[in-house]
Amino acid sequence: MAFITHIAGPYLNSYAAEMAWREITRRMSNGMLYLAMTNAALSHPEADLFNEAVRIRERLAEIRNDVSALDRVLGTLGYTGDLDTECHAKSAM
Repeated sequence: MAFITHIAGPYLNSYAAEMAWREITRRMSNGMLYLAMTNAALSHPEADLFNEAVRIRERLAEIRNDVSALDRVLGTLGYTGDLDTECHAKSAM
């Protein structure tokens, strides 16, 4: 029994690549397949974007800690003003 399948032109390359991958990896264990797919996913450019987001989140936490430390120091020195209000007022001039 023969199956006739039509694969649209834009998807033909992806289909061929998947069939080639299946042929190459058909004798690999499930564990090795898992490691190969995980490695491919982590080396993909979108993984780099995720890593960049983690670095940005960590940097924002550092900046928040620095701002809190500055607020404590200014409070210890007796400063009671609002820096945000003063900065916005100066930039509006």
